[in-house]
Amino acid sequence: MPAGRHVGVLLLLTCTATAVGQEVMNNDFHPTAAQVNEIQQSCDLAEAGMVALRDKVNAVVSDWNKATAGARPAVALKRLGEAFDGLRNDGRLSGRKSIYLLCVEKALRQFVDTTRAQPEPVAGSGNSSTLQLSDFRTEEEIWSAGCRQAEDDAASKLQARCGDRTLVVVNSQCAQSFGSVRTYTAEVQGECRDK
Repeated sequence: MPAGRHVGVLLLLTCTATAVGQEVMNNDFHPTAAQVNEIQQSCDLAEAGMVALRDKVNAVVSDWNKATAGARPAVALKRLGEAFDGLRNDGRLSGRKSIYLLCVEKALRQFVDTTRAQPEPVAGSGNSSTLQLSDFRTEEEIWSAGCRQAEDDAASKLQARCGDRTLVVVNSQCAQSFGSVRTYTAEVQGECRDK
């Protein structure tokens, strides 16, 4: 294998390992400026014009972050590829700089995939409708019905926060209530997970 290709393969492997091992700071799949710089450093090479190329990459990623805020990951990744195609089509890139761009793009893609694969913890409360004790045969029956309604209400609110991910309820607490007219409250903890 020629030396240039060997260096390119090593760069790809290095940036891939770095991207996968990065600590995720939040549940948004967009990398921060510091994370983009870390990715670029892992792919870096010593060649004239790299400062200008790194600045262009930073600008492209910043524009991509803004343009895809709120977008689904698949759409965002498609736009990321289009943004990097614009840099690659510059025509003035050496073979090593092209490998550098490929390394950065691949690491960013892995960052998105890794971040989205992690469950996002969510918590919230929900309430039942007003229930009359006289409509139920036992304390257990009203408590069960009230808590089920309150948990469903909380889960509905949390699912809205999960967006296109699926809510998985991890824990739910609903205390007994007393009196002839009752409203139950449930505290629910869950995780937003990919389907």
